[in-house]
Amino acid sequence: MYNVVKDVIKNGDYNLTDILKKIKMLWLQGDVSEEEYAELCLLARNGAKTEYSVDVLAKLNDLEKRLSVLEKGNTSVDNTETVAEFADGKWYYNGDKCIFDGKTYTCVAPDGVVCVWSPADYPTYWEIAE
Repeated sequence: MYNVVKDVIKNGDYNLTDILKKIKMLWLQGDVSEEEYAELCLLARNGAKTEYSVDVLAKLNDLEKRLSVLEKGNTSVDNTETVAEFADGKWYYNGDKCIFDGKTYTCVAPDGVVCVWSPADYPTYWEIAE
């Protein structure tokens, strides 16, 4: 199974969250070793493509709404920062925050790069907020 999953990852046509779940299941079932599990997870994260993990048209509509709010100059009356729970498929950019597993995280993806994966699925793009 290790080689099959590795080939799927090399092909690049996969959803990161889904393949990580499958890799974990293979590891739990004893079909891959702990070293193979770690290697496959790293390969999957490094080869992940945003377009396979998100509904692009829905996200573009969301982005247009956010832009519209900014263009109108709508700001909150108070300066209290509210942080929402992590949402699957939401686009997060550098500096965006979310709550995941009871902790607040800040997205540290490179500027202009979108992250649609949770802190558990793609920890490289997340830091625990101070």
